[in-house]
Amino acid sequence: MENKITESEIENYTIELLESQGYQYIYAPEIAPDSETPERESFEDVLLIQRLWNAIERINPHIPTLFTYNGFIVISDGLEAKAGSISAI
Repeated sequence: MENKITESEIENYTIELLESQGYQYIYAPEIAPDSETPERESFEDVLLIQRLWNAIERINPHIPTLFTYNGFIVISDGLEAKAGSISAI
């Protein structure tokens, strides 16, 4: 008999592993664009912008907003950062 690992087993294991390291699991339909509590405008938005900003501020409370904003832009736009960034590279 062959032991096959399914996609859902890998997904559940990964979720449990990340939760054990302090990450919060969010069921995607709860924050979908058409949900009661959307956190993205469309499914093409891969970053949860407000959560990213909150995490940057929480992790770096001692860094001035100008610099945390610049980091936020670099993370969200990558090396193509243009919007409000002092220096993306």
